Order: sequence, then C-alpha cells, then structure tokens
Amino acid sequence: TTRTTTTPVTTSAAPAVYAMGASYAALPAGAMAIHKNGTTYYLSGNTWFQPAFGANGVHYTVVSAP
Repeated sequence: TTRTTTTPVTTSAAPAVYAMGASYAALPAGAMAIHKNGTTYYLSGNTWFQPAFGANGVHYTVVSAP
C-alpha cells in the first residue's frame, strides 16, 4: 500500500529550470513536501526533489518521479 501525504513548504527563490541529478541549496517557492513509502520528496511543478544531508547542511537533488 502506498501512502501519500502533502505538506506546504516555505522556500526561497531558485532557478526555473532544473537539471536531472543536479543539487540545489534551496527549494523553489511553493514546493510541496510529499511523503511516499517512508521517503520525503518535494514537488514543484513537474520537478521532484529529494533532500540529502551533507557537511554544509541540507541540499535538494532533482530525481525522477517516485
């Protein structure tokens, strides 16, 4: 069973075009948090992001739709 939950997220401005696999320090304004199968993704338009945590804090990588 797939469980999906959406939550609005406060974000900052970022580029309008995102490259698959690219990593960004901030999500675009209006991105929604979506929880699927125990993993949190963020969706902005048709672009999916997955958060990752590194030495410089959280960053968001463009991924294919889960």
